[in-house]
Amino acid sequence: MSKQLSDDLFIPLSIQRDNDSQSKYAALYEHIKDAIFSNRLKPNEKLPSSRYLSKQMGISRNSVLTAYELLQAEGFLETRNGAGTYVAEIVDLKWLSGNTADSLSVHEAVSVSDLGQRIQAFQNSGSQDISSQEIDSQNKGSQKTAPNHPTTTPHLDDLFLPAQPAIECFPTKEWQVAMSRGLRDRRGYSEQPGMGVNLLREQVCNYLLLTRGVKCHPDQLMITSGSQQALAIALNLLVNADESVLLEDIGFKGIDGILAGVGAKPILVPTDEEGICFDPDNEAWQQSRTLIITPSRSFPLGHTLSLTRRLAILEWVYAVQGWIIEDDYDSEFIFDGHSIAALHGLDTQGRVIYTGTFSRSMFPGIRLGYMVLPEPLITLFKKYKHFVDGGLSSQQQMAMANFMLDGTYGRHLRRMRKLYKTKKAELDTLMHAALPRLSLVPSKGGMHSVYRLPDASFCDREICQNANDIGLGIRALSSYDRSLTSDNPSCSGLILGYAGAKINEMHVGVQHLQNIIESIGQKSK
Repeated sequence: MSKQLSDDLFIPLSIQRDNDSQSKYAALYEHIKDAIFSNRLKPNEKLPSSRYLSKQMGISRNSVLTAYELLQAEGFLETRNGAGTYVAEIVDLKWLSGNTADSLSVHEAVSVSDLGQRIQAFQNSGSQDISSQEIDSQNKGSQKTAPNHPTTTPHLDDLFLPAQPAIECFPTKEWQVAMSRGLRDRRGYSEQPGMGVNLLREQVCNYLLLTRGVKCHPDQLMITSGSQQALAIALNLLVNADESVLLEDIGFKGIDGILAGVGAKPILVPTDEEGICFDPDNEAWQQSRTLIITPSRSFPLGHTLSLTRRLAILEWVYAVQGWIIEDDYDSEFIFDGHSIAALHGLDTQGRVIYTGTFSRSMFPGIRLGYMVLPEPLITLFKKYKHFVDGGLSSQQQMAMANFMLDGTYGRHLRRMRKLYKTKKAELDTLMHAALPRLSLVPSKGGMHSVYRLPDASFCDREICQNANDIGLGIRALSSYDRSLTSDNPSCSGLILGYAGAKINEMHVGVQHLQNIIESIGQKSK
């Protein structure tokens, strides 16, 4: 890149950044990404050095380096030894160009399910009634979801239970203050908007923009009881019975119950270290219009969907005019570097529905989540939720909003990242020392570790049954395999949660697990 081009490219950011509430590295990150999308920065084009750019823009070199590192982690930039930083050689991005992440017009007709059409007709004219019994009948299966952990019923003292936060480290006093403020706020005593308390929706929008690259306004954001409810609402309104829905072959089994309630046909897509395997020539991709995906951190393996596949999947959903439901699982807890932006942040045509939850970052009993909707779906989703859901506690929503507004939530997340990183390192060290034949699945964050078993002679479900009889709470990797190939050694392993485990008790639990595995190994000889 020539010096003149470099100056011209970054002048707008230099002018605007003082009025931007974003951090300086985030503003630079967005600016460079937009330049790549709009083809102002072309593949293989060299970027200015971090030292030069920091001096030109009057920001710290660390801010420039952070923006460069995040773009490199996402696949937009690459460093070449001794040559500097370049725009990566990626697919044509012309179809991604645009100034908004939601280009669908609010008045544009979109494809929804038969139930969605009846809801729309009722909303628009009021001439076609729809009974609550009909809605309930289509939702019964949605509510009978598979248990979170498919092998055994969890116990309160389960040491290595996945997805359990460190409750003893939760800032209870600060939360009580936030709850008291919520109870004193008279706005919470009147009937609340069906989409949720306005203040909470505003805070979530700000949080998603700064941490996940999700651009939305409060009107697009619906507060739910969790990502499960968000998924159930979306599938009921967008998918008909017997329609196919694409999903990862290894993942959270609660989704299966919702699909069964809708009557949809799950189409399993293989996954590898780069996430879900996209194949445009596959008949399933050609005939399907809906994809459920965990691109930031797949569950339970923790793989991140590569940039190349993200772009290919977006191109597919635009071509079929379908929908992607993004479950941003575990994105809050990335220990090294910055978390990769959500898939929603790349969507320029309003085809990604984004879901998240506070159950893991706060505590399971909070039962608060959220869903970001494309503009054309807002009215339909709001009306449907009014029919099937009387709403959530206004006081708890106000408390969560205040918890975020005064910065307590952000401080809590930073403390938990540091704590969970320490716990993960301790657990992985203990497991390697006690069970060196088990291989750790690499992961940069999350709330659990996955260890693959050495060979098919070990049955992960048998190990888990014995371990959970004494309260270890571990889970079998094969229990999350939707392909039912439980004899496949590549999907045989153990899932141990560390977030809720006490460090001084880990060694005892690992010792018990070692004894169980060694005992089973001796029997198989």
